[in-house]
Amino acid sequence: MVELLITSVIMGVIFATGSNVMVTQIRVSSQQESLRRLQDHWGRINHLVDSEITESSSATAVPGTSLTLSLAGGQTITYTYDGGTRTMTRTGPPINDNGTLNLTGGTANVSSVLLTNVDAFSPTLNNSREPAYTLALSDGLGASFTGLSSSCRSRTSSFP
Repeated sequence: MVELLITSVIMGVIFATGSNVMVTQIRVSSQQESLRRLQDHWGRINHLVDSEITESSSATAVPGTSLTLSLAGGQTITYTYDGGTRTMTRTGPPINDNGTLNLTGGTANVSSVLLTNVDAFSPTLNNSREPAYTLALSDGLGASFTGLSSSCRSRTSSFP
């Protein structure tokens, strides 16, 4: 009987330790997945913004709020951060199915929410052709990611 009691206690300790290890592993895996998801979101936004910076002829920025890209022909693309709703919005010409901008005259601008759970968007300008930005994202699980823009330059519309 004593042997059965000792075996039961040992099995209980082993079960509790094993459960603790499994719960910790699940928690760490969940945090890593959240971070990978945030990095993926940031990478997609970075690619889109850098592509549109390359298409633009100049840029203006309002620190902590918006980045406006001027396109040839007078159209603009504006990326705006709203701290109240924690969203980042793009307003500008629609994007065609093949990834090009629809710059057809008379085409209305569209506004779309690109990201939610944005903690900060800080655009800056080295000069009107070299905008840069920092974008901070987080999720409800405690994971956060802050990315810096890659170096991207606006097109030169004409040479002197």
